[in-house]
Parts: sequence; structure tokens; C-alpha cells
Amino acid sequence: MLKRNFLIILSLIFLLSACSNARPKSVSQKIWDGGIQYTIYLNKVMQKKEDVADGFDDTFLNFIHENGAKASKDELKILDNVRLLNVHFLESKMSKMLNDPKSEKKAINEFDKCYGKLEDTFGSSNLKEENLKMSFINSELENTANTQLEKDKEEQAKFIESSGATLTAKEVQYDTANNLNKKFFVEGNIELCDYYNYGYTNSSKFFCGKLTPTDGGDDWYLYFNREDFHTLYDGLINSRYTFVRTADIVPSQVYESGQGNMAMVTRVAWK
Repeated sequence: MLKRNFLIILSLIFLLSACSNARPKSVSQKIWDGGIQYTIYLNKVMQKKEDVADGFDDTFLNFIHENGAKASKDELKILDNVRLLNVHFLESKMSKMLNDPKSEKKAINEFDKCYGKLEDTFGSSNLKEENLKMSFINSELENTANTQLEKDKEEQAKFIESSGATLTAKEVQYDTANNLNKKFFVEGNIELCDYYNYGYTNSSKFFCGKLTPTDGGDDWYLYFNREDFHTLYDGLINSRYTFVRTADIVPSQVYESGQGNMAMVTRVAWK
């Protein structure tokens, strides 16, 4: 009887150790808890096919970037595996958007492999969905959004300075005749279009993009030299790019009164 009870106890200990792992001394509580939260959240979103908050990308793992500099070997292993879990999640999401089932399946398989490694690290019981703390995730999302906003402002300022743009799109829109040949800045979401009108009719030399400014301003029809900006054209026609920053001019030689928001692009950055 004693022997039987002893074996039962041993079995229970083995079962518990397999399901719930203890935090190693070489791993801080912050990295341990944060890694668990990210793993649960990413797996929850993946398994339930939920949409992620806007702006969800690698910078979402703000926690990892902040804690990776002086991490121990075990901590780096956790941080790297969570980062890879996120990468494979994003790959599956992008493949789905591009209607590429083969790539999506591959990304999901890689995600599952990576999740398995994290399950070995944290233990399956620690990764139960009921342990998810959305307050942590929401805080990280907010921090990331603020960080990304500051980064975007810095990138925008650098682009404007390097491009030589001195005016805004609105300044040119409401006083076009007095701002011909002057560079102005506008950024936003863009899509290819076939609007060739007024002085912008050379479709063999230029392609047209309809840009919707992120600042809420009116749309612009922008004309890109096909030779100079062929990489952007390829990306747009294959739906790889949607956001651009541009420096533009309204050339005096093609300007016609009443033409509306139409301009030639002198410089562009995209993502």
C-alpha cells in the first residue's frame, strides 16, 4: 500500500513538473512574466484568428527591446523565441492578406514549432489563456504606439529636411499659382490610378498615384517618373507598399488653372 502511494506521489510530481515550469534563477521575474504574457497573447490571436490592433508589428515587442541589452543567456533565449513567435505570426498574417496559402501554412508551422519551444520553457499550465493579463498587453501597445509616433515624427522631419521641401500640401493647394516650382511635403496612403489630365498626360513616362494624406487633407494625384521610381511602381502594383512620404512640385510649364491637386514627385520614401 505504501509502495503504491509512493508511486502515485511520484507520478503526480512528474505530471506537475511537466505542466508547470519554475522560473530559473538566471531569468528575472520581469522577463519571465513578460515572456509568458506575450506567448499567451500571440497564441490566442493566432488560434482564434482574431485581428490584431492597428500598428501591430515587430515594435509591438517594446518590452523585448528594452530588456535584451543586459540579459543572461537564458533570458536571451526567451526573448529571442518570443521575437521569433511574433515574426512567424506576422508572416502568417501577411501571407493571408496576400492570399498565399502555401506561405501561410509554412508560417503557421514555424509558429507552432516556436510555440512548442516556449511551452517547454514556461510549462503548459503557465501558458493557459486564463493567465493572460490584458492590462500588460494594452500597456505595451500604448507604449509602442507612443514610441512609433515619436519615431515617425523624427523620420518625417529628416525626410523634409533632406528633400528640401519648404511648404505643406495645404499651403500649395490653396495658393497654387503663387507656389509653382516650390517643393512641398505630403505623406499618406497611396494607390495606383489612371488619372491623366490637364498637363499630366504623358502616361508612358509617368505613372499616377492617388494619395490620401494622413493629416486629413484632400487627396492628391501625384505623377512619378517610371524610370526613376520603378521599384515603387513594382511594389504598388503587387500591393507591397501602401504608405509614402513625398516631396513634390507643381511645375509652371504644365500648370493649368483649375487643375486641382496634381503634382510631380521629386523624391519619395515608402513602406
